Amino acid sequence: MLTLQSMVGESILARIPMIDPRKITTVTLHGVEAGGVWIEYEAFIQEIMSDAKAAVATHKPIVFLPFDKIDFVIGFEESLVLSEKAFGV
Repeated sequence: MLTLQSMVGESILARIPMIDPRKITTVTLHGVEAGGVWIEYEAFIQEIMSDAKAAVATHKPIVFLPFDKIDFVIGFEESLVLSEKAFGV
């Protein structure tokens, strides 16, 4: 069974309006709590590094994101999927 907990450590897709209200964003899931998730978001890391004028950091920022700030998460299950458009359907 697919759960958020089972996806910890993986890159996941989610629509997070505070990042981009229209696009699906790729983030790395680091933890799941009752109120939300801990994520790594590369663009955020780069913004922090730029603001700090740092080329190297010894700690990676991980962001807590409350569930009410996430529209949806996309998980993947191993299974064959065909594109109807590619087959002219």
